Amino acid sequence: MPLIPKVGRKKLKVRLIVIAVTTFLWVGVAIHLWPFYWMAMSSLKDAAEAFQVPGTLWVRRPSLYIYKAIWDSFLGKASIMSIPISPALALKNSLIYTIGSMSLVIPSAAFAGYALSKLIYNVTWNRLIFLYIVATLFVPGAVSLIPSYLIMQNFPFFSRNIPKIPFTDKVFPHINFLGTYWVLILPSIAGGAFNVLLFKGFFDGIPDEIINAARLDGASELSIFGRIVLPLSRPVFAVVGLGAFGAAWGNFMGALIYLQGRIKLYPLVLVIAQGVIAAQGEQPDPQIYGDHYVGGFPLMMALSIIESIPGFIMFIIFREQLMKGIRLRGFK
Repeated sequence: MPLIPKVGRKKLKVRLIVIAVTTFLWVGVAIHLWPFYWMAMSSLKDAAEAFQVPGTLWVRRPSLYIYKAIWDSFLGKASIMSIPISPALALKNSLIYTIGSMSLVIPSAAFAGYALSKLIYNVTWNRLIFLYIVATLFVPGAVSLIPSYLIMQNFPFFSRNIPKIPFTDKVFPHINFLGTYWVLILPSIAGGAFNVLLFKGFFDGIPDEIINAARLDGASELSIFGRIVLPLSRPVFAVVGLGAFGAAWGNFMGALIYLQGRIKLYPLVLVIAQGVIAAQGEQPDPQIYGDHYVGGFPLMMALSIIESIPGFIMFIIFREQLMKGIRLRGFK
């Protein structure tokens, strides 16, 4: 059903308003798509055209040699000398960090939201826990980077001075997660406060009568959550899943802080954004790449396109559930 009926569009004032609103929206769409267009065009240019001043809106001599070089590096046929690690290894690291973070963030936030919504009957404790979770949203994420680094270095202690076991000269057992994939996976749990609120808000809309009826039938809380709550909560799981994916996949600041000097653990976003793709890279093998220079700005843009593809795939996967959630909220 259109927002404005066809009968009302015949009026000149209404028609002008529709044209103005439509033009404004199309301008917004063009502004949002412009960086992607520039990124795609730059990845098809050679080094000379990419750094030409003023820049060109169209590619004069389009070429896929950058993508061919990246594909050959994926297959192990060649190596790109202008980046510290191969794109395949960086992509693998990004997938490990993202899947590991999502597998921890989504269940923990879902269980916490379910507990606040359906399990904690004491109003005082429920409110205090809820206010504590809300308060954590006002703490900037950059503030917790250094404490998280220290905890990952001497888990579960947040200091380099590990206390000693009383009456002995031995320190308490601790684990150093630096130099492992866990250093970026475990801290992601601390950023799930907003996800907890999303789950709680959605679970509050599920009637308590359904939950209580299942309890009377002898179902456990885990069974109720898996058989009743989970099928009804697919839209909110889609929203949280998409958000958790974006946060983990684009976690540049955390990778920059926690992975200092550990090049083999670099995710793709750090390889691109940190500037480790040097413009003065060595000339690749001419038998594989011809006379083209593989490196610098075109290579960064090509890797940026590859880095953005999983985000589009995740949106396509969750699109139906996202739209269903919008429709359900609209009817309420």
